[in-house]
Amino acid sequence: MAAWDKLLSILGMTDRVAHVDSNSVDDYNMMKNAFQELCGDGSAPPSRNLKEINDTIDEFAVIIGQTIMYDGIDDPDNFFLCDGAAYSRETYTLLYNRITKSKGSCTISIASPAVVTLNAHGLQTGARIELSTTGALPTGITAYTNYYIGRIDDNTFYLYDTYVNAVAGGTTGRINTSGSQSGTHTLRYVPHGTPNSTEFYVPNRQGVVSKGVGSQMINGRVKTGPGFGGVEEDRFQKFKMDVGVAPLYTRTVSLAAGATSVYVYDGTGTKKYIDIFLDDGTNGTPRTGTTTRENSLGTKFYIRYQ
Repeated sequence: MAAWDKLLSILGMTDRVAHVDSNSVDDYNMMKNAFQELCGDGSAPPSRNLKEINDTIDEFAVIIGQTIMYDGIDDPDNFFLCDGAAYSRETYTLLYNRITKSKGSCTISIASPAVVTLNAHGLQTGARIELSTTGALPTGITAYTNYYIGRIDDNTFYLYDTYVNAVAGGTTGRINTSGSQSGTHTLRYVPHGTPNSTEFYVPNRQGVVSKGVGSQMINGRVKTGPGFGGVEEDRFQKFKMDVGVAPLYTRTVSLAAGATSVYVYDGTGTKKYIDIFLDDGTNGTPRTGTTTRENSLGTKFYIRYQ
């Protein structure tokens, strides 16, 4: 058995690498070639090479575009902090091509609203994209500007100026086009955004909790995550309660998100306040702020770039 196959067996990865996907094959081959170069003909490597082999395994344990949690003080080699910073598309091509993707050429109608046609685009409402062209885009659309799609069907969608407007799905922020156009237009899916034609953003994981994209049913209710690369602001589940403000007189009131107290009017028109945040004698004074949160520990997220 060759040294590479022995390593896969030890790591329990023999079956896993047999199904390596196209996005990971470059990393896989680079690691395999580096390891075989160190091991030569497959015999046991000399002890002086063990550190090099260990460094090689460590280097390729995380693929380009993968994010890790890291509690070290200094930044790890070959990783960028996930802080939403911009980096060169040309210099960091491998990462750029992992976290963004060209979806090919598309057509754009001259209309209000404009309709983009891209067969089997595979994008959902709220997906962030940019457009480039070999000629001229219609008036109303700027090359390398981030837009958000409002899905019509598998082949067509609208463009919006913000994620919020795209998700809302109305006319606010929906892009209209006019004038003329020329050349071939290309659409690129950029989930984390791009600031211009030469740079791209890495994900910004500061101060947020990651949530899986898509949706599922829990206790008969649909739970939906944000679109890939999208963000959601915190919110509080709405509820109602019955409050008796006078004998034989009851009003149902709704607690709005972020409210610290509610009130109802009694039969004489007088406000009756109800203090929501009270010390229950066991859990201490209620902690309030701008977000609803659970216990947490701060850490840093990094993304592999080479």
